[in-house]
Amino acid sequence: MLWQQIPKLDIKGFDLAPAMVNLARANCPDAQFAVMDCRDLDQLDGRFDAIIGAFCFPYLNQDEVIEFIGAAAVKLSAGGLLFISTMEGRYENSQFKSRGEDEGVLNYLYSESFISTTLVEQGFEVLDLFRQDYPLDNAEADTDLFVFARKMAGDLSVQSYCGKAGAVSGEPKACLNSGSRPSIGPDRVYTALERLST
Repeated sequence: MLWQQIPKLDIKGFDLAPAMVNLARANCPDAQFAVMDCRDLDQLDGRFDAIIGAFCFPYLNQDEVIEFIGAAAVKLSAGGLLFISTMEGRYENSQFKSRGEDEGVLNYLYSESFISTTLVEQGFEVLDLFRQDYPLDNAEADTDLFVFARKMAGDLSVQSYCGKAGAVSGEPKACLNSGSRPSIGPDRVYTALERLST
């Protein structure tokens, strides 16, 4: 967990689901969490040193993803980090996925080229990216895409959008991912935040 690895982080986190916010509070009692939609990122006060967008893009259409990245560029301090995790694939292959007895939700897929191009257009440089397969119950697998980017040109605060919303501000700041995907590649997140804070 970020707050255990880097205790000086001042964390604020958001999620659209109250249950996820409660889970985050239980796992990270010293942080601040609230229910919020990541599409409201531009409504937050202050600037941040890092923003973690943890699997919110599968719930956002292309215009909303562009707006989110643009809002992150405005809210990040110069040199601030943006970490994005999403499901990779062709946008036109996005489809409804069932959630138990629920009707299901449309999961948007994004290509690495779309994410990278949008980041560059919004003033970021892509530092690193990697992929990992996420096995499904039906013997198939999704491919998860993880991207680290830096706003051209630091101060340290972290915003994290888990599922649909999350954020951080203050001293060095960060937020835990309360999403349904397992924590993947945490060492890369710690290393990036430690590099930013030095």
